[in-house]
Amino acid sequence: MAVCYRHFGRATVLQAWVSGILFGAGGFQLFDGIIQHKWFHLHQIRYDVTIWPYDLVWNVLAAIILILGGVLLRRTSSTCPAASHS
Repeated sequence: MAVCYRHFGRATVLQAWVSGILFGAGGFQLFDGIIQHKWFHLHQIRYDVTIWPYDLVWNVLAAIILILGGVLLRRTSSTCPAASHS
């Protein structure tokens, strides 16, 4: 990361940081929606309502956030060669 900052500047480091946040948040949200809500029934978003629309929106948004983080991470890796080797 320090090599990236020296050679490519603050924008690339910020892009790498944002991509990590999005990738992590999307992955956690998808894990929460599928594993915790559906498999383990630990907690639900709502009770006593038709739950599938909530689950659908939750998991689709999680997948979108995860994909955005992955795309941004890939763009960061191609911008900064040091990021793909560490």
